[in-house]
Amino acid sequence: MKAFFEKIRQQSGGSAGTIILTALVTFAVTLAAVLIAFNIRYGKLISTVEKYNPIYEAISLVEKQFVGEVDSEAVSEGAVDGIIDSLGDRWSYYIFTDGVDSYSDSINNSYVGVGLYVTKAEGEYISVQSVNPQGGAFKAGIEAGDLIAEVDGRNIAKLSLSEARALIVGPEDSTVDLTVYKSDGSVKELTVVRQAISTVGVEGELLDGGIGCVTISNFNNGVSGAFKETMDKLLAEGAQGFIFDVRFNNGGKLSELLDMLDYLLPEVRIFSSVSSGGDERVYNSDAACVELPMVVLVNDCSFSAAEFFAAALQEYEWATVVGQKTSGKGWSQTTHYLSDGSAVVLSTGAYYTPKGRSLIGVGVTPDISALLTNEDYYNLYLGNLDRGADAQFQAAKDTLKHAMAG
Repeated sequence: MKAFFEKIRQQSGGSAGTIILTALVTFAVTLAAVLIAFNIRYGKLISTVEKYNPIYEAISLVEKQFVGEVDSEAVSEGAVDGIIDSLGDRWSYYIFTDGVDSYSDSINNSYVGVGLYVTKAEGEYISVQSVNPQGGAFKAGIEAGDLIAEVDGRNIAKLSLSEARALIVGPEDSTVDLTVYKSDGSVKELTVVRQAISTVGVEGELLDGGIGCVTISNFNNGVSGAFKETMDKLLAEGAQGFIFDVRFNNGGKLSELLDMLDYLLPEVRIFSSVSSGGDERVYNSDAACVELPMVVLVNDCSFSAAEFFAAALQEYEWATVVGQKTSGKGWSQTTHYLSDGSAVVLSTGAYYTPKGRSLIGVGVTPDISALLTNEDYYNLYLGNLDRGADAQFQAAKDTLKHAMAG
């Protein structure tokens, strides 16, 4: 401060009054400049906080004056859920605390359970649609078509599906007792062990005529490695062409998608993304590739990475796309874990095909359209549609045969 006044004294000629006046003017100008700079930099932040004040005011009002019991955790989760829902973005969502473990299991292609895919109508028993051969249910003898009537002695007819599932799940290596009505009319009491189950989303099979069929159910952790292993195996067995089935594939991780496209395509641009801050990233493949006829099988429930997988191969005429127009998702999401253990999945970037196209609202249009009846569509979703009755698969097979012959 002393140095400040000394500088003013030198500039003003030295009188006390002049020094004080000059100092006050200089201070006022400096303060004004600081305030202007602060407002320029932080004014938007202040304005934003003011906009959100009603949220805190409402929470405070409820906690102080609501006559009933207040569940603070429920209030907090409800507020966050409402904020994310207000964005109007179907791809951004809030994961409540009790759902985070299941979410983590799904993106890691693993979970602890008995290995059943089930449905349940109100007032009815659980209907087993399919059984994972890795799970305890398969080992205990449960089959598709069986009905589960009781869980640990409790009749589940009046329970919702989520309530019944909550009784079946539990810690790894623990057991659950199930009363099962078999399709032959018998009733069995089965003790099932809950186990960690891997659900790597790739299955491959070599069909007659050298057709390699690769079903990709997601692009989550570990899929690219399983995909390359499956491809190498089918190629070693003599595959001369491939059908990639990504129907009902809800996407997954970008890194898995890029690794798979790099395996298939030559040295080309395979993908680009733009962050919410405007930063663009371009991804390219190397020269190694698979040069054989290919078909990608899609439907209206092929999402995100599944769509960009089909789009990249289609744009380079590396594969023919068969089926229905895809869903049209073109934003990427990141998962943010909050302090209470819940999480927000938020759209934070845009994805583009190799030729710079956004798929938002337009999806991928197949080169060859093929539809299923409503009944066949539902059975395909449940995994119960035989390939001989699958009109889309037959169209893909015919397309690939033609390409292989040509």
